[in-house]
Amino acid sequence: MGPSSHRLRDRLNLARIRRATDPRTAPARHGTKVLTAQAHRGSRAGPGAEQDGRHPDKGVSMQAESTPRRLVDLTPDECWALAASRPVGRLAWSGPSGPTVIPVNFVLDGRTVRIRTTAYSAAARECDDSPVAFQIDTFDSDDHTGWSVLIRGHAHLEYGEQALQDAPEPWISGPRTLLLRVEVAEITGRRLD
Repeated sequence: MGPSSHRLRDRLNLARIRRATDPRTAPARHGTKVLTAQAHRGSRAGPGAEQDGRHPDKGVSMQAESTPRRLVDLTPDECWALAASRPVGRLAWSGPSGPTVIPVNFVLDGRTVRIRTTAYSAAARECDDSPVAFQIDTFDSDDHTGWSVLIRGHAHLEYGEQALQDAPEPWISGPRTLLLRVEVAEITGRRLD
């Protein structure tokens, strides 16, 4: 390819990028199906819906999908059982840079959340002896069902082999020689029925 071919290719790529990012010409995306702006203009069911009210990707009625669900409070025992059924949750705290939320794998040990980490992690640097929140959930976006459990508590770092004895196996490579233990002060949950 000569220099003029490179310039032509660069101009074509630039033109494609401009078309793709210009809101007047860019296709609207819904899931994996690409819809032009013209395809959903005037749609009563909203962007991404076919004119007959059916979801374009799933072939199910949009009305059935939007049926309101009841929000039901869970008992503490239900919360513990659901929390124990999932391997991943989100640890949240307020650190020097502001609110932070990270996904982590964990295990429950009685009424304690155990998270394996490294000394260089933000969680280790910012959570020791601090209030934290921990959320575990699962949702089905097709059925609009699911549940969420929220744990509030206090985090403490533990060091040494004894602390790691019942710690979760890390999903991330590298040494994870610290245990972040969350002592639970409160557990609440809700379910969409």
